[in-house]
Amino acid sequence: MYRKPVYSGPRRALALSLFLALAATTLSAQANQWYVDAGVKSPGSGKSWAAAFATLPAALSAATSGDTVRVAAGTYMGGFALPSGVTLLGGFRPGMVNDGHRRPLHHLTILDGEGKQRVLQLGATSVLDGFVVQNGKAGSPGGGGILIDTGAPTVRNSLIRLNTNSGGRGAAMLVRSGATPRVENCVFTQNKGPGHVIDVDGAGGIYVHLTVHDNEDNGLHFINTSSPQVFNCIFSSNTGRGMCHISAKDQPVVENNLFHGNRIAPYHYRGSDLKTVVELNQLGYAAGNLAGDPDYLETTRFFLGANSAAVDQGRDRNDFPIGDIHLDQRGHDDARRSGPGGYRDIGAVEWQGSALTQGGSTSPGGTITFSLTAPSDGGLVYQVGSAFGDGPIAIDTRRIRLGVDPLLQLTLGGQVPQVFAGYAGRLDNAGKATASVHVPNDSALKGLTLHTAFVTLSGAAPSGVRTISDSLRVRIN
Repeated sequence: MYRKPVYSGPRRALALSLFLALAATTLSAQANQWYVDAGVKSPGSGKSWAAAFATLPAALSAATSGDTVRVAAGTYMGGFALPSGVTLLGGFRPGMVNDGHRRPLHHLTILDGEGKQRVLQLGATSVLDGFVVQNGKAGSPGGGGILIDTGAPTVRNSLIRLNTNSGGRGAAMLVRSGATPRVENCVFTQNKGPGHVIDVDGAGGIYVHLTVHDNEDNGLHFINTSSPQVFNCIFSSNTGRGMCHISAKDQPVVENNLFHGNRIAPYHYRGSDLKTVVELNQLGYAAGNLAGDPDYLETTRFFLGANSAAVDQGRDRNDFPIGDIHLDQRGHDDARRSGPGGYRDIGAVEWQGSALTQGGSTSPGGTITFSLTAPSDGGLVYQVGSAFGDGPIAIDTRRIRLGVDPLLQLTLGGQVPQVFAGYAGRLDNAGKATASVHVPNDSALKGLTLHTAFVTLSGAAPSGVRTISDSLRVRIN
């Protein structure tokens, strides 16, 4: 009779060490890091920023399940297939070593279908995080921007815009064939049907903290025994319905979403356009949905205004099986938590209590005008700062997205008044003010980027700083 050998002493130690060495080798093989930079002058092995690939296909061909591909800001043309198990991260400056410092809405990493092809197809367990997906076009089955037809991939912190389809469904995204993706902290805007914007066809998944605004056709459509779970999303100003439910066999969950200004109706239910959100909430699978104006301050980054119906209305971790989503699309934490679950705002972008918007020329010799808005801080003293880098600078537990450099010192010190105007002062009673920078007429400034933010000051705040705005990135052309 065969008896299994028992290893002990040196032989056991040797076997264990060989096993651990093999395991370490296997894990290492599954966790390669790849780098892509469209602006690299001498493409290399892709193993570092200095030796980055110049094209995304080169990285996707090299990557296998478990690998991470970091992509520097720039535009990458063509259609792509993201392998299963590969994580694709955008929003980097070349050379950025800390993933926590990447900024997808400032360092735009664009995947562009050139108006002639689908932009991206996701693998079963792939992750897309921090990209602009634009100008895709697809015929049947659809999915001009993104096609998901297998597994449970993840799409987060991305802007999906200007995609279309000539056939099939899902101008921006098609989910089908039983796939169950997780789509979170994404904005869908200016996509054009026919066949809806996001289409779930015989599939499911979780769709949470989305902003679906100003698209042609219905915002989200599901059919053919689908089971999407839709939480804390904004559906606004779409030319069709906010959402559209067709099949009797569908088993969705539609809770705590905000509907506003959708041209036909907030919701279509099996042949009947529901005219009020109250009627929507009477459906057995729907609850807590809201009607109200999201009050966007602008529709580039979708900052919410102080009067937004989305502020502090998102239900969160303790209420829904959506995980711990405490950061918004920009990587900002919940600005003002209220309620037992630590509620966020509805939509992809958390209201920070302030906003900074820009107008005017960005050329040497021109003037850039900034509008400061902090509605809760009317009458408080403010300070604006500009820098050539985006830091960040730590303030108590928060961060200001500005670099510490001579430009910042000039702006904070009130020097060069002929260049900087209104960089310090007091907000009016509505919490508004303006500031401006006159860009010297020097061609050497072309290509530089100004990062600008402001804070409000209050002795009642623990650090003396009450509110920190998001930073605004303006390139001098």
